[in-house]
Amino acid sequence: MLKISDGKLGVREFTALIILTLCFKGTDTTPDLLIHVGGNAFWMLPVFFAFFILVPLLLLLPLMKKHNQGLVELIFGLAGNKIGVFLCFLFFLASFSSTTLNSRSYIDIINTMYYPITPLAFQFFIFLLVCYFIARRGFETIGRGASIMVWYLLVSGVILIFVVWKNVDWLKLFPLAGPGVKQLVWHGASYSSIFAEMVVFAAFFPFIRSYRDYRKASFIGLGFSMVWVVIQCALYAMVFDFPAVEYLNYPYHQLTRVASVGGIISHLESIFLGFWVILSTLHFSALLYLTTYLFSQVLRLKDFEGLLLPMTGLVLFIGLIPDNIITLSQTRKILIHASSILILTVPFLLWLLDRWKGSSKQ
Repeated sequence: MLKISDGKLGVREFTALIILTLCFKGTDTTPDLLIHVGGNAFWMLPVFFAFFILVPLLLLLPLMKKHNQGLVELIFGLAGNKIGVFLCFLFFLASFSSTTLNSRSYIDIINTMYYPITPLAFQFFIFLLVCYFIARRGFETIGRGASIMVWYLLVSGVILIFVVWKNVDWLKLFPLAGPGVKQLVWHGASYSSIFAEMVVFAAFFPFIRSYRDYRKASFIGLGFSMVWVVIQCALYAMVFDFPAVEYLNYPYHQLTRVASVGGIISHLESIFLGFWVILSTLHFSALLYLTTYLFSQVLRLKDFEGLLLPMTGLVLFIGLIPDNIITLSQTRKILIHASSILILTVPFLLWLLDRWKGSSKQ
């Protein structure tokens, strides 16, 4: 019997979307940022990110179950219209800035490592155009695409570990605490918005079949992503060593250049690049869709998919403003710190408002 789609995602699709979104951060410029603050223990920072992001997530989940609402509906319902518009605008601003800076950094990687002759603006345009067409197909298509493509991410990652294993030295992970436990905890909190999608994706709650599916997918996705990014970062440390890895741009792509099978098959980076580019378009399609949705909620619009094209154009225009990767990295670092404050405080504020409104009714 043919099953008619309800347009919503289940556990498998939403888990895959979370994994694709978070795990992919181990392959972009994120490790470059972590190396400078975590020293040789930078590979441990994702554990602290997951711990700190789990706190606002655990505050949000009971509220979502109680009111059967997503992040946006909770903000307007508990904080009121004026404060709700302001908070939603902050979430939109953080999501838009992150999507713009990160997508530009991906193009910088492609332009620097693989296609330096092709104009960066042209590469950026083609990349965002593909992301737009995927996002235009809707959230269900993005989720189902993630459930298929996430296996390519995992399989290619396992293959990469296998082909570089001969270069691994476990002793390069020591000392485990790096610059010290206090520093790791502090940077784990101040950089926790690297896993911000775990909170912001709560805006997609109306697009998930049930609260149980959302909760299960969130815990599985967060736990698996944390382990996966830890393994990726640890691999960079064990192969390149510290402090040498600190001066190495784009460690994932440098690692693919190291990859070889015996002494016969080498230069495998083109194969990994193909998977990486395909997966990155799906990654940013989801973020572009999320950003547009948050903007529509600021304006209180029901039909928002028509805004995808102008939003894509705005990302392209602003993304071309930074002159170089150094400016891009510095701007992204400021954004991460500001977003961490937003991500960690707003769920706590909503929890307090819910408690206060509940007690005032008694």
